[in-house]
Amino acid sequence: MASQQATEGSAQDQKEQRDNLHWKKFLSEADFYQEFKNTQLSHKTVLCFGLNTAGNELWDCWGYTFNIPGGDHAEKQVMQALADFLTPHRLCVALRYRLTLYLSYSPCEDCCCELLAFVKSLKVVEVDVMVSRLYCIEQQPVKHRLQQLMASGIRLSVMGRKDFERCLYLFVSPNSRFKPWPELDAMSRRYSMDLHTVLHECDCDWHLEPEHFDNPTALPIPADYAALERSPSSSTTAVCNGRGLRWPNTPQKQSGVSESKRDPKGQPVRRALF
Repeated sequence: MASQQATEGSAQDQKEQRDNLHWKKFLSEADFYQEFKNTQLSHKTVLCFGLNTAGNELWDCWGYTFNIPGGDHAEKQVMQALADFLTPHRLCVALRYRLTLYLSYSPCEDCCCELLAFVKSLKVVEVDVMVSRLYCIEQQPVKHRLQQLMASGIRLSVMGRKDFERCLYLFVSPNSRFKPWPELDAMSRRYSMDLHTVLHECDCDWHLEPEHFDNPTALPIPADYAALERSPSSSTTAVCNGRGLRWPNTPQKQSGVSESKRDPKGQPVRRALF
């Protein structure tokens, strides 16, 4: 009976995760501004993702998801789904992929481990992570995990104005004009400087040692380290380093073409991206 209940619970969790993961769906504009606005707090995380074969402008898959209250975080949902999608290509070393993630919060400790396990098991994927806000980077375990991400080759940076504009274009609506909010640039600079400080701390070099990279869960965690509260970094000392993502120009459709705009002959009207 207990085994049957466990199986049913697992099936329910998988169904909830599938329902929560929106494949090839656009995020609403209201959710975009609510969750990505870097000057206000939020109690949930939204993740927008796009995966494409290196050299191919079209995305193989894309979409968005939110964390499930009391359940899987957004990063875990996407990593598990993409691992299933990419498993048939695991041994094809000639095929390379690029995965880009836009996150409203930087990954927590556990989600950093999910990302590390993903890139270790699927060496054919290069990962870019762009974040709007920083999550609990004053906590030493979180700092170490973020340093591991950098050591593994994952590119991690804070979103600037152009990145918010690109995210809106790619995942919300290609026809909507980005509306910047007050203090956007100042907060981006602060968060970016904080992240740079964390990633380049020199007080320890454990994260560069092979045994730690091969086993990202090997770092001992203090016994009193409870579940972290969802909140941005409390640090105000430190931003955008100006390093942008190498996104394909045309993830869901032909380059620079808005599907809703066509000329009198029915041909798509091209428009410059950025």
